[in-house]
Amino acid sequence: MTSLLVGFNEFLDWKVNPARIVVETIRADRALATEVGLIAEVLPTEFEAAGSRATQLITEHRPDVVIVVGMAAGRAGISLERVALNLDDSEKPDNAGRTPRGSRIVAEGPLAYWSTLPLQQLVQTLAGRGIPAQITNFAGTFVCNHTFYTARHTIESLKHKAACGLVHIPLMSEHLDGSQLQFPSLSRAQLTLAVSTCLRESHGR
Repeated sequence: MTSLLVGFNEFLDWKVNPARIVVETIRADRALATEVGLIAEVLPTEFEAAGSRATQLITEHRPDVVIVVGMAAGRAGISLERVALNLDDSEKPDNAGRTPRGSRIVAEGPLAYWSTLPLQQLVQTLAGRGIPAQITNFAGTFVCNHTFYTARHTIESLKHKAACGLVHIPLMSEHLDGSQLQFPSLSRAQLTLAVSTCLRESHGR
């Protein structure tokens, strides 16, 4: 089996991206990495670069599971995204300075792709481990959604069977600064457990 796990680097005014920390933490766990055949990478928070790299990794490795991890400030728990939209739309720039407004990710692609992760199972398993989680129906229209859609489109284009989805995580408690104390958060241990659980459960473990 092979698992592809991707997160993103810091962007805008956020000095710490918990998605990057979680991906790097899981990558350093040699036992888990071996168990799930892990390929893990931190992508630039850039529409085109992130999507292109995701396509390259999926095409090269043909993973059984693909999980995109993104930060969703303001959310109190783990958000398992149900739908990837064929839409880039942002008032704020990505790290390449790009601000697409209402443009399609793939010109002739479908309007949306469903997540193929076992969402209900993941919510139940995470709840059993004391981690708040829910299925959500809007993944946004920024780089996380772009990468999720691109990953699903690549998998469909290759006629490859893989469980693929986007997991949005809240801020990390250990890295809140004074201006962020009003935001809900989870600890690094909780966030890492949540994402590693999603990896294992998506393989049927």
